[in-house]
Amino acid sequence: INHSMTVSPAETEWIRVGRDFSDPILYIDGQLRAGSRRDVSAVAISDPTAYFAQQFQDVLLHAGITVNEVLLAGPLDEVEEVLFAESSQGQAIATLPSLSMTEWLQWANQDSHNLAAESLLRQLGASSATTDLTENPTESTLSTAIHQLGLSLDRLGITPDSYRVADGSGLSRRNLVTPMAFVEVLQAMAVHPWADDYRESLAIAATTGTLTYRFRDTVVAGKLYGKSGGLTGVASLSGYLYPPHYSPLAFSIILNHSTQPGRVNRQAIDDIVLQLAQLQECL
Repeated sequence: INHSMTVSPAETEWIRVGRDFSDPILYIDGQLRAGSRRDVSAVAISDPTAYFAQQFQDVLLHAGITVNEVLLAGPLDEVEEVLFAESSQGQAIATLPSLSMTEWLQWANQDSHNLAAESLLRQLGASSATTDLTENPTESTLSTAIHQLGLSLDRLGITPDSYRVADGSGLSRRNLVTPMAFVEVLQAMAVHPWADDYRESLAIAATTGTLTYRFRDTVVAGKLYGKSGGLTGVASLSGYLYPPHYSPLAFSIILNHSTQPGRVNRQAIDDIVLQLAQLQECL
């Protein structure tokens, strides 16, 4: 459904692309100047499971493998129950080697890759799903994963009332967390056996990942290991800061319900971090 218009070169240019949440319909709105370059947008697939099944079937058919039927029926938890029950009787026809855990962490944290973060959470659920589904067949991989995540955070000493998890990517508005919860995680991981791997998975100010272009030509460049985040009205940055004249800090800054543009929110956070970097030991 296209409501966009072509306007003269003197008028402002903007474009917005959205999708229906149930039907395969794209909604396009905005205005593009006559003769301007093409505008490339991306939207999420409304039914990724069905899309994958269709794409997989097409690939097999192209390779000369006849597929009589692709069946995706019932809630995800019912499908998982059947898969785990029959896993010992099945035969693998293809395998795809996974990245190492450190590579997965870097992909999720340095590049803030939503799919990597979601996959890590689901894997946490899948690793214990066989037992859990046997004991409670109504449990899905996601609910099992969130439960296992809670157990892991309990072992790290994280206050249970300080967070609520709905997904792995953080895109759900039902995710709730306090800055103190992030600080507690960072402090716990600083003395964890995987401390180095965890810190190296974070983006480095003015150097790597989502922080490549932030804090350039400042005292913080190369001295901050962090994870950024953002949604409409939300901006955050958490991590480890190494001030030149102060002990290392674990910090978390979250802006919520902001009406300012994202760049303004990010600059406000950066200004706070630059102030933290000026800390000095008392004489």
